[in-house]
Formats: sequence, structure tokens, C-alpha cells
Amino acid sequence: MTRRHGLAPLGAGLIAALAAACADSAPTQGTDAGAAATPEPPSGAHAPLGRTIYGVDDAGTLVVFDGDRPTAVSRRVRITRATGGIVGGILGIDFRPNDQTPANGDQTGVLYAVDGTGAVYTVDPTTGVATLRAQIPVALLTAGGAGVGFNPMADRLRIHTDASQNLRVDVETGATTEDRGLTYAAGDVNAGERNPDVVATAYTNSVAPAPASTELFAIDARQDVLVKLNAPNDGQLTTVGRLVVDNGEQVGFDISGRSTDRTGYATFTPPRYTRSFLYRINLDNAAREPVGPVGHDRPIVSIAIDDVGSAGAAEMSFFVTSAGPGDGANLGGLAGADASCQQLATAVGAGGRTWRAYLSTSAVDGQPAVNARDRIGQGPWYNVRGALVARTVAELHAEAPNLTKETALTERGDVVLGSGDTPNQHDILTGSQADGTAFSEGDDRTCRNWTSNAADGSAQVGHHDRRGTGGNPPNSWNSAHASRGCGQANLRTTGGAGLFYCFAR
Repeated sequence: MTRRHGLAPLGAGLIAALAAACADSAPTQGTDAGAAATPEPPSGAHAPLGRTIYGVDDAGTLVVFDGDRPTAVSRRVRITRATGGIVGGILGIDFRPNDQTPANGDQTGVLYAVDGTGAVYTVDPTTGVATLRAQIPVALLTAGGAGVGFNPMADRLRIHTDASQNLRVDVETGATTEDRGLTYAAGDVNAGERNPDVVATAYTNSVAPAPASTELFAIDARQDVLVKLNAPNDGQLTTVGRLVVDNGEQVGFDISGRSTDRTGYATFTPPRYTRSFLYRINLDNAAREPVGPVGHDRPIVSIAIDDVGSAGAAEMSFFVTSAGPGDGANLGGLAGADASCQQLATAVGAGGRTWRAYLSTSAVDGQPAVNARDRIGQGPWYNVRGALVARTVAELHAEAPNLTKETALTERGDVVLGSGDTPNQHDILTGSQADGTAFSEGDDRTCRNWTSNAADGSAQVGHHDRRGTGGNPPNSWNSAHASRGCGQANLRTTGGAGLFYCFAR
């Protein structure tokens, strides 16, 4: 999509300054087709995190990036139909605050996408697999620009198009109401302008359960303004303020449901640019604050803020560490490992609970062995996205059917690389037998109780992705095989990175 109208008179200097931030970009791993080299995300186990933002580009790739450091892209995955084939021509995405999809149970915050044919999909944010949910029976009249957002009170999907369509969709049935077309209210500074070019739409208070109130905002690319719809069904737009950004038709816009500062986020792609730029937008006066370029070399056409991840962090009770200390199996003993769990949880807003590393230790110097299973409380445990991992200690150490690569996420909500990925990092330190207990005295599988980074010794590891060869059994999440030494390089040779499990008691 390209901009069909004149540019705003200001903003070129800001765009140039933001573009310069990309000049020293270094390549990252895991880029998908259509994605060029991007800057490295912030390093360090405790790098501060912003809101997690999901974007979709003009080629149908889902791009996950940090709202404070948009160059930090944590995941790219093509959106593909469950029945096969890439989903193209996506107009917009949004998280539905309260989804009752049978496959999701009572899960909140399911990601939806709408394409140019009016097909409505649910999208797995990890794999990108899109499942057809409904078909809108009304033709979407658009040259490529559209706004998509869920009304958290009515649980209806609002769709605005650049041809001034104003639709309400029941995504359970596909039933669609054609509300009054978009026009500027009488007396507005833009009254009389025909066919507002609304290309992005978002509601406030987009949370579950349904809030007591919500407001609907949108962006008109023709006038380069933020607008508000006081009565969304009547289609009347009220100008909030001029954005003063050189934006084209490719605009993403969303508002965190947990925002308390009246701020939205928007991505703009200036004409002749392939990279989008992230801004914070003041909802009261349209003042914009540049954040930085998105670390992805295709235009972002829609964004959705992951409030489930943010909300889920407070309720999270299980995660795989996003990074180890970098010193092999030397974690600073149990105390050091516990402190790492606590710090990582605190960094994402879950520090109000007591966190323990899932690690056993051997009996030594008169001190008894410690069993990992005895350190983690009684359950149940949920990941950052609210998915159940295990209900009880007994279930966790039986078949643990819910603990998979898709649910064993980091505290940031990222998937840990596993078998078949590059690099494979599915070896998770545990020092434990399959029942969660320590090995017998004299059989050290803990790298000297998590204090050694030597080339000799070993640590028992599990496979978070439940795949592999050897071990007892190879698909054991907590006891697959022993490492070939305790140093960082040793852990890498068997498919590890010094990561471990953390549980909240």
C-alpha cells in the first residue's frame, strides 16, 4: 500500500533521526522470508521490558517486538492457514479481550486477524497458524487501509475501512451490522471532508471481564489526525489533534487495555520507506513521542498490544529463564538460581511472589540432598499467557501433558528454541530424576550443586520440547540425560544454554 495523498508539512526530521538509529544494526538469528537484518535485542537477563507488541507486515508475517525498544524483535513467523497456505492481504489484527473459543476454554486475549476477503481468523501467536473463525458477508471496500478493533464491552469486532465503512461483526457467527458511514461531525475542524481515510482503530479499556466504559479512537491518514468516535454506531468523527507525522497508508494503532496514562501506540511507514517507526500517541491531544524504528524491514500494517501477557505476568507461576548467567552450570548455588528467578519475574511485573528454581542438589559435607519437587509449592502453575502447565506436583511428575514447547515459555512469553531450531537450546538444567528427586549420594548430576563451570562433571537436564534421543525417557521435561561437562561451551554441545525452570510457590 502507498500513500495516495499529500504529506504532512512536518515530521521529516524526526523520521530521519529515527532512521539513523538503524545505521549500526547487527543481524539477528531467526529472520523469516522477507525480513532483513535487524538490530540485536537488548542483552542481559534483566534488561527492562516494555509492552509486547504484535505487528503484521504487508507480506503476512507476524512480528513481535518490545514497546520500549522496537528494534528488539523477539519473534517472526509467517501467518499460515491451518489447512495450508500463507494468509495474505491481512488488513488488521487485534486481541479479543474475552474469548470463549472451545479450543481456548476461558482463555482471554486470543489474537484475531481479518483479511481483505472478509475472512476472520484466530491466530496462534507462537506458531502463526490461523484458523478460520467466521466469514464477513459484507464486501470490504478498501484500497488496502482498514482499522480493526474489539469493543471490550459489546464483544464485537469494529472494522473501519478507508472507504468510510463502519462495521460491527459478531465473530462467533459472522453476523455483520453496517453502521452509518464515517463522516466528520458538524462543526468539527474537518467537517465537510468527504470519505475520511480511516486506516487504524483502537478501543480503550480493552480488558476482561468487560469494563464499565470504553472509548473508540482512530487515525485518518488523509488528514493526518487522531479522531474519536463518541457514538461509534453513528460514524461521526471528532478531531482530537494533528499527528504531524509523515505517515502513509500503512498505519498500525492500538491502546493497551491496562494503560493509565491515556497513551496509545502507533506505527507509521513514511512514503519510500520499507521500515516502520513506532510512536506513543497522547489520546487527549494527539501529541506524539517517537520511540524508534521497528527492527523489521517490511512495513507494519497493523499492531496489537499483548495485554494478556502483561496481565498474565502478575498471575504467572511458571517460566523458563530467558537467559542463564552465562557461566555454564555455575548458577551461584541454589540461592543464586533462586535470585535469578526472582529478578527475572520482577522485571516483568511478577516479583510479588516467591520464586524458586526447579533444581535438585546432592548430599555433600553432611548436608542432605534437596529435591527439586519439594521446592516449588503445590500448584497449580500457569505460564505468562495464562495457560495451565500442571495442576499438582503429582501431575507434574507423571505425564505432565500440558508442559510442552508451546507452554514452556520464558517470563517474557517467548518460545525457547528446541530440537530442529538453530541453535537448539532444549536442555534445561534440573539435576533431577524423573520423579523430581535428587540422584543418589556419590552420583553428582548437579555440577557440584550448581557452583561449577568446569569442563568435567555433568548436570542432568530435561527437554522442555519433549523431544530428543537417549535418556530416560528422551521426552522427559525434567530428566532426559546428563550434560558433557559444566562449562557454557559444554552445555552448548548437548543442546543447552544454561537455562532452568522457575516456579512460584
